[in-house]
Amino acid sequence: MSHHRTLTGCLSTAALVVCLAQAPAAGSLHRASKSTSAFDQQRHWDRALVSSVNVVLLKYARLSAWQQKWLEPAAMSAARQRRTSMKRLIVGDPRLALALSLSPAQRVGLPPTVLNLLETRWHGRGDLVLTLTEEAEVDIGQDHNRPAVSPRLTWFVRLGQATWRAFPYGLRLGHQTKYDTPLHGIALDDVMAVDESPVYRYDPLETVRLGFQPGQIVATAGGLPIPLNDLDALADLRRDLLEQVLRFGPIPTPEPDTWTTGLKRLLVIMARARLDDEDTPLTTAEITIAVSGANTFFQENSQHRVAFDVTIHEAPVTTRAYTLDDYRAMSGPNVAHEILGEQAIGAARAAGYEPDTYDRVIVLARQIFRSPMATARIGGRVVVVTGRTLRPWETLAHELGHTFGFPHSDFWRVPPGASPISPDGEPRGQGDYWDIMGMPHADTGDDWRRRHFNGYFKALAGWLPSGSVMDATEGGSFRLRPHDTAGAVGVRAISIDAPDGTTYWLDMRRQFPWNVSMVNGIEVRRVVRSTPSAVGPVVLLDMDNRTPGDIQIHHSLLRAGTFVDPGNGIRISVGNVGEDAAGPYADVGVVR
Repeated sequence: MSHHRTLTGCLSTAALVVCLAQAPAAGSLHRASKSTSAFDQQRHWDRALVSSVNVVLLKYARLSAWQQKWLEPAAMSAARQRRTSMKRLIVGDPRLALALSLSPAQRVGLPPTVLNLLETRWHGRGDLVLTLTEEAEVDIGQDHNRPAVSPRLTWFVRLGQATWRAFPYGLRLGHQTKYDTPLHGIALDDVMAVDESPVYRYDPLETVRLGFQPGQIVATAGGLPIPLNDLDALADLRRDLLEQVLRFGPIPTPEPDTWTTGLKRLLVIMARARLDDEDTPLTTAEITIAVSGANTFFQENSQHRVAFDVTIHEAPVTTRAYTLDDYRAMSGPNVAHEILGEQAIGAARAAGYEPDTYDRVIVLARQIFRSPMATARIGGRVVVVTGRTLRPWETLAHELGHTFGFPHSDFWRVPPGASPISPDGEPRGQGDYWDIMGMPHADTGDDWRRRHFNGYFKALAGWLPSGSVMDATEGGSFRLRPHDTAGAVGVRAISIDAPDGTTYWLDMRRQFPWNVSMVNGIEVRRVVRSTPSAVGPVVLLDMDNRTPGDIQIHHSLLRAGTFVDPGNGIRISVGNVGEDAAGPYADVGVVR
């Protein structure tokens, strides 16, 4: 009986560490709290609590039925405390949360009342979606040096018709949106920790339950069980699947341009919330003009390697599950937009459309938050815009750019005379005014279609033909030509890989003849890619910072100018800048 009383005490108190002979862990928690952040302190405590309750539950699972019944209220109390801590770990440290999850074998013997309080383990194929939410422009006269609201990146996972906020880690952070991809994780309420591996190895109990021999190595890639001969075969399977997962684009295909070239079917859905009697803020005519403008822009940028076949769902569909107030009550526009988009797609499906057969889907609805907002799935299919912007055509082109896998084009502003890569520089999010993936600026002119995607984005999408992108990693001399003119020919982008993992991308624009810096030089960007699928950040460098005033206007590496990156042993120089029979050019030299 004394054992039962001791166990009851361990189950009912918050100090589970001490109860289960974990005094050293409690002591380390006390010491850590003096030198670590509040986040680390909380994680340390949550880890200790979940670990301790795991021990308690393993003991509880081995008790007889009548003992479990007697201690059931205390066991449930401990499981609830564990649930709270486990949910925080899923959000703050998904790798640790997965490591602390009780396996199927460890759950044997636990009654349903306790099992229902534990995290759910998931193995299947579904969508892992990366979304970016930003506030759309309202007033052209406002300060454009910074966005009004910082863009917010959020992951979601979808298995069947269920959706969770996703918290991936490790290699899973090295790609953008992925559809029909192997997913393994643990879920509590509305959040899920996603394992970085696309392969899950069944534990011994699961292996036997699936009908295989004890000790046999069996895994899954989200589908049927896969029996394997040995651990080397398991490693080979994991490597092959990772190669697929880390390819550019949302679908596992060896052809990298599949997602970004060809005729793309685009569906526009006008949506309204339940009890909302007003139509979307854009009329069918306005939507037609906006989408037509975006279509022309993409054709010009890609030299007709991509185009949109547009269908507009003219009758607004109703998202019956939520009212406008329901959406506003959600934890931010990122969550509200994702749910709104999914509900609008479902409503369109019920109305007889087949949104799943379209390559891109745009959902338009009235304003929910204080300003017009836009959310796009990075490298995915869906764009959601709520509210009316002054430039709907430009907004759609920008958001559709995200679906092609393009992040924002930023700017690295440095003090006058400093090195363009000086650590004293200041990052300006979306500060590349000249690119549609930056933020608009009055000096870019009224015709937004001048703001072509930069040469790196075009190369990434496969819009620049063979021979027009040169690798200058070993150095060389090149005649660079504009990428933003009709009928562009010749070399239009130059890449230089640096030992520190960054790549310099050189290109030139000629759509802004009033900008003296751009007319007499080339643009230099620094791009960081940790995997073939991870894109960004993409940063335009301040090469002309000697010019007073707004140095984001004067940013090009000018004729007779030189840029040196001593740490990577790279020297870039611009010689003559002029025009010949084939058009404008700049002679560029790269020395390693």
